Amino acid sequence: MTTIRTFLASALTLALTSTASAAPLNGKREPLPPPPAASGALAPQSQWICNDGQSASIRYDAAAGIILAQRGDERWTLQEQVGNSPRRFVNGSDTAALDGDMVELKRGSDLRATCTLVPDAPVAGRIWGQLTLPAGASVPAGSVVKVLLVNAARADAPSEEVASTRFTTRGNQPPLAFLLQFDPDRAVPTPATYRLQARVENAAGKLLFITDTATPVLESSAETAPTQLSLVAVRN
Repeated sequence: MTTIRTFLASALTLALTSTASAAPLNGKREPLPPPPAASGALAPQSQWICNDGQSASIRYDAAAGIILAQRGDERWTLQEQVGNSPRRFVNGSDTAALDGDMVELKRGSDLRATCTLVPDAPVAGRIWGQLTLPAGASVPAGSVVKVLLVNAARADAPSEEVASTRFTTRGNQPPLAFLLQFDPDRAVPTPATYRLQARVENAAGKLLFITDTATPVLESSAETAPTQLSLVAVRN
């Protein structure tokens, strides 16, 4: 009986030890790996560009785990749910899901916006800025905005599109924010001549506004500072 008790005690001790560490490797027990970290990092204050041309700002209180997001006249005050990946912030039916440099803002089941983080400094492969219209001009809800990066090196040939982005407005008015992503390997500063172009069409496809002047970018590197494009009304 004593032998059986000794065996059971030894087996229990071994089982408890095995759950506290990984299998021995070269005679040494390795600690269990830590749980995966939540994706996405937040600065105390950050700026974002959303998929309808509106800008958003997010303030983050790391100690309290609270974010305050503002987009136009909409505001979210949300508490982080610990342990989620992607990171998730909630307040009743309002939510924000943060995954890398993207955030989704929701009111209940209504996805209000998907926004991209604005870098603190120019980075290769991204161009961002604002589109402005003539004083007093407005765009109807549902307008389609397109911003293009083109290679205009050849004066005797049409410009070659390198990359573009488009979004649909929801009644928001200028200035409209844009963020265009491109492959830096396709944008060698020389001998190419890179320009930004933009256009706005209504929901029926009628051209309303367009850039009429050249806006050079990527003149010395694959990085560029925030850019402002001025559009003019199209006379029909």
